[in-house]
Amino acid sequence: MPAQPLPLNEHEKVRLTVEPQEGQTAPNQIAPTTGTASQPSLAERIAARAHAIPQAVVNSWPVDGASQHDHYIYGTPKRPE
Repeated sequence: MPAQPLPLNEHEKVRLTVEPQEGQTAPNQIAPTTGTASQPSLAERIAARAHAIPQAVVNSWPVDGASQHDHYIYGTPKRPE
């Protein structure tokens, strides 16, 4: 949110650049390359969440989920194999 109102008209097209103020660090700043000791990379966080899914839940997933994804996501009829 801006610190003060901006002189813009409704529906006016603008270009917005977000940068931290000088001398301040963004609280949720993402590391530019891989994870650091204080914060794992996105890939590491995704892998950790995937490994945390109980095996019983994984076993309940359909075995044709990839080939029939439209059926499971949108409810369309299953395609013939």
